[in-house]
Amino acid sequence: MNEHLLLVAKILRQKQFQSVQKISRDVSVDHSEVLSALTLLSNMGVPVEFIEGKGYGLSYPISWLSKGVIEENLGEVRDNFILEIVDSTGSTNSDLLGRPSSPGLNDRTVVRVAEIQTNGRGRRNRKWLSGLGDSLTFSLLAKLNLSPKTLSGLSLVIGVGVIRALEALGGQGFSLKWPNDIVRGGIKIGGILIETKELAEKEISVVIGIGINIRRKTSFYKENSLLASDLYRHGIEADRNHILACLLIKIREIMGIFVTDGFHSLKNEWQKMHYYHGSEIEFYLNSGKKKVGTIRGVDSRGCLLVESCGVISTYNSGEIKLKVADE
Repeated sequence: MNEHLLLVAKILRQKQFQSVQKISRDVSVDHSEVLSALTLLSNMGVPVEFIEGKGYGLSYPISWLSKGVIEENLGEVRDNFILEIVDSTGSTNSDLLGRPSSPGLNDRTVVRVAEIQTNGRGRRNRKWLSGLGDSLTFSLLAKLNLSPKTLSGLSLVIGVGVIRALEALGGQGFSLKWPNDIVRGGIKIGGILIETKELAEKEISVVIGIGINIRRKTSFYKENSLLASDLYRHGIEADRNHILACLLIKIREIMGIFVTDGFHSLKNEWQKMHYYHGSEIEFYLNSGKKKVGTIRGVDSRGCLLVESCGVISTYNSGEIKLKVADE
């Protein structure tokens, strides 16, 4: 990535057009480097606009990440988080997984958020695609006073926290896809990836990675065949910093309930949020084998219950596809 890319991107403003010369002076970068960065930004789908005689600006605003604004929105719970904002990284999950153990973490949660993530990972080793300024890609490192066997269901619980946050932001119609996708009308908005950093008898250190599409560029949908959408298309136009703070507040609340009462206390709420509850589906096991049945909810551990020929089977991994979608 061009080393001056973010410097140039962050100085652009909507309806405040600037010449290359002015941008060059303000960021202390040669004219040729500014032009190169502007070209690359445009190729990446960033809404760079050029008007003859005025210069360069943005056709719509981008809310860049700000530690101060995030902390302001966190309010009285800001001290519960250790915020780390980076311009670019391969994977925020990998950054935290590779970090030495932090015995002084106690009840505080490390939050690492990147303006752009170049090698984000999703479930089943899929790549999470994120663009500059159009997504939220962040990870949390937390220590939970739980035994390893009680960890199942955590990704489902985090999903409940995300939906609560989106509803608090004024969003409607958002739901979940087992085990860790955020969807609206069955189309993916975001995802959750939980990885264990270390295990002890009564303490678990986990890294929770979350990616949310905020306002994806039109080029993203043209160039990628996967079904995806974003918050902006469904009525959430809040600043990214405000969205992140709301997500952190709701996730902190839901994790507190999970640690104290377990997944069973949130099971009914999760099932109400599950877009596929009661649907006829094709279920693909990790081996590639396909099962056909009807989703009957989840058990107290968060495992999926699928009824087929009058028999209910339990699955802790696999992939759901609506049966009608393939007919």
